[in-house]
Amino acid sequence: MKCVFINTCSICNKISEWHHMIYSNKPAFDVILLTETWLCNDIPNSMLDPFCKYSIFCCDRHTTGAESERRGGGGVCILVAKPIQCVMVVDTHSKYPSHELCCVDLIDKTQKYRLFVVYRKPN
Repeated sequence: MKCVFINTCSICNKISEWHHMIYSNKPAFDVILLTETWLCNDIPNSMLDPFCKYSIFCCDRHTTGAESERRGGGGVCILVAKPIQCVMVVDTHSKYPSHELCCVDLIDKTQKYRLFVVYRKPN
């Protein structure tokens, strides 16, 4: 399984480089783990993966009102190649509110793998 971890420091301002990386790399990555995506609910998954080759699991930074306008940053994401069966582990935010956390189970014919991507917010 080919995996990669990237601290993106805002993926939106690097979107063309991002697409080049995930689509031109042969063989393609099976799993991509991202931190500091700076994504929000307004950004569709199709922006990250316009060719729909990955299942995408994002956990964006929880900000509201003036705080969201003042501070960008944060957010984590896991992309899993579509042939791989996967499911998101739910409710990780309420258990670990001081961290941005995304957790996914990968299910193979004989084994199950649990992947985490975690980012601790600066205080």
